[in-house]
Amino acid sequence: MFAPAFAPSFFSEALVNSKLALAMLDAGWEVVVFAAPGGGKVYSSGWGEPWSRLEAVRRDPPDHQRSGLAGNAARLLGAIRTGHPIGSASWADRAARAALELHREQPFDLALSRSTSCIAHLPAMLFRRRLGDAAPVWIANWNDPPSHRFPPPYCYPVPPLQRLLKDRYLRAAATTADVNTFPSEQLRDYLAEPLGLDTADTPMLRRGLIIPHIGMGWRPGSAAAPADPSRFRICHAGNLSRERDPTLLFKAFAKVAKRCPEIRCEIEIIGQLDPAFEAVAAEFGLTGVIRKITGMPFLDCLERLAEADLLVLIEAPCERGVFLPSKLIDYVEVGRPLLALSPSVGAVRDLIECHEFGLFAANDSEDEIEAALERSLDERYRQEAARARQDARERMADRVRPDRIIQDIWQAAEQASERV
Repeated sequence: MFAPAFAPSFFSEALVNSKLALAMLDAGWEVVVFAAPGGGKVYSSGWGEPWSRLEAVRRDPPDHQRSGLAGNAARLLGAIRTGHPIGSASWADRAARAALELHREQPFDLALSRSTSCIAHLPAMLFRRRLGDAAPVWIANWNDPPSHRFPPPYCYPVPPLQRLLKDRYLRAAATTADVNTFPSEQLRDYLAEPLGLDTADTPMLRRGLIIPHIGMGWRPGSAAAPADPSRFRICHAGNLSRERDPTLLFKAFAKVAKRCPEIRCEIEIIGQLDPAFEAVAAEFGLTGVIRKITGMPFLDCLERLAEADLLVLIEAPCERGVFLPSKLIDYVEVGRPLLALSPSVGAVRDLIECHEFGLFAANDSEDEIEAALERSLDERYRQEAARARQDARERMADRVRPDRIIQDIWQAAEQASERV
């Protein structure tokens, strides 16, 4: 597995990749993961449980922190050797060479490349190129768009030449892989043209299979279920930023809290919260109502989520919701009521409306958010409605069980092998 984002530096995609590796180990697979040093904001770090078994399967290609002239020379050599002068090409070259050395000792049966970052696909492509017909099946997974193709309001501009080089590489990766996988149809459709997957003669496996984010197989204990009708605590897990703006949620929540003085209303953010939003919360009279928790280990986070009355997902107000945040699967497994504040057209709305395991509100509509909060409060007291939602969440949790997801991956590999 080529997965730059991996344990022990945890953010959303590192968690997904780490869960996948654990599931494969549990199924008796022999796994080697070629990872890259973590960077940026992370939820937590450290080889605590359940991640300790992954320390033995992680490989960091050597000399990954060169600087100065040596670093520049290594980057230039990486660009030349890979044929793709893009960032982190040197890491990709070293990861591919390390994989080839292991392959000569004991051949791999399957190669996986897991974005983000999308550089993950370069060592897999090099691995394939250098082995030729003897290469194992390669499955490239696209969890998110490449950063320079994130839709507004995200903005990660790159110079025109760099953009061309990135697009050239990404198209080469997608059209070379035996199988491309995506967590949602919305993302597959969004990336089909830039990845060169929208031609009629593109084989179906290469065009893209839909395999949802993997679950943990985690279930809360019965003691974790909230039972206090005088409290309404909503919880969001993950970082909130300029793009994922909680302002409308804070404003709508303040209105609901004002109408229900008999209920102790609380908001809990597990992750990073931009300081500007704390001022926004104060403006709506929510000082003391919002609690921020940082650096919480994953299993502790799940336990904390299981004590909430409503789990909230906040997405950026994109015109089209091409993202499927992995925390949605965590919420489903936790089993508590959930509310997604997402684009009116998008992957999250499609999934929720198809399977009915939660509530949805357009993230640019204060009225819809307020109505959804009111409905959530109402469903707490309607046993039939609450039971129906819970049953739907259990069905969805069963769909993303670790053993089912790796079975989907292995079946895709077998189909690709038969086609070859």
